Amino acid sequence: MSWEGGFGPGTIAWFLRLGRPPLGRPIMVVILFAGVASAAPSITLAGAARAGAPVSFEFREDAAGTVLIDGCAPVEYERMDGERWVPVPAPACDAARVATVVDKALTVAAPAPAPGTYRAVLAWGAGCAEGRPFTLSGCRQLDFVRSKAFEVR
Repeated sequence: MSWEGGFGPGTIAWFLRLGRPPLGRPIMVVILFAGVASAAPSITLAGAARAGAPVSFEFREDAAGTVLIDGCAPVEYERMDGERWVPVPAPACDAARVATVVDKALTVAAPAPAPGTYRAVLAWGAGCAEGRPFTLSGCRQLDFVRSKAFEVR
């Protein structure tokens, strides 16, 4: 199966190839979901990034419905390695925590990585059930948002 998609902001279109009918033409099924998010969320660095100090980021969203982020370690990093972005392993959480509800904007902090070039990555969900860990909140839309590159000194 393969998917191709997007007819515009907030609309997701999936074309699922289900096989070939006797005439040899592919059958396509289109499933359209009304958009949950009306604008792309963003995450920006809020201040300087220094090794050994917490780094603050502002997450902004404009989605309809409840938007959640992970309640344990919402921000993870990708490090520039040559010309590629490489995920930096995040510290493990000691227990699942209830997801954090975001109401248009939220400042989150994360431990600073070692000196180098990074970008922040934050998973978010819209149309979610509150009061549960992020992975169990049944979000109708899940996505990632990445910051612009920044230097940790």
